[in-house]
Amino acid sequence: MTSKLFYAAIAVLLVATAYLGGVASVWNGRYEQGYKTGFDAARQKLSGATTVNLQQNPLYSLAGKVSAIEDSKIKITVPQVVLDPFAEQAPTERTVVASSSTAIEIQMSKDPALFPKLLADYQKKLAEFQKKAKLGELPPAPPSAYEQKNGTIADIQIGDTIQIFGEPTTDLTMLQEITALRIIKQVAPTSAPAGALPQ
Repeated sequence: MTSKLFYAAIAVLLVATAYLGGVASVWNGRYEQGYKTGFDAARQKLSGATTVNLQQNPLYSLAGKVSAIEDSKIKITVPQVVLDPFAEQAPTERTVVASSSTAIEIQMSKDPALFPKLLADYQKKLAEFQKKAKLGELPPAPPSAYEQKNGTIADIQIGDTIQIFGEPTTDLTMLQEITALRIIKQVAPTSAPAGALPQ
């Protein structure tokens, strides 16, 4: 009698386990479907409610901090460029290839002592422009805080910030490796002269 009760208890336990397993499987499927539905709904709601345009426009240049240099390859760390938090995120570690045709420029701060004269010249040109300006004609540009000279990859060091430009029709948003047409090593001015604009 005892053995019959024992085997009956085992049978009940197996049936209960199978039932609960089936329920769990169905529940997991519903959970996954429910999560996806909620996820998509939240994304749509956020896109409609936010004042920020989450639509991703093509990127033709990137700026990042140099983390490593090996021969003609420069590794940089860039900020996240994809605005939509629900979309596939872009890589923040990129490899920049400097080919023989890549133009490398070094951005340098102008001497702040020169700016009084540069600013005076600009104000004179602006005054002349305002007297003779024609419809659609653009005013003269303010003096820049920077000047640029040609350089090589040897001028770029770890820790530098560089701006890279790819092919004019190539979207750089998701590219892990980028062959650069132009690289600018950026240098912040030691003191920003009044009236100067970065170039």
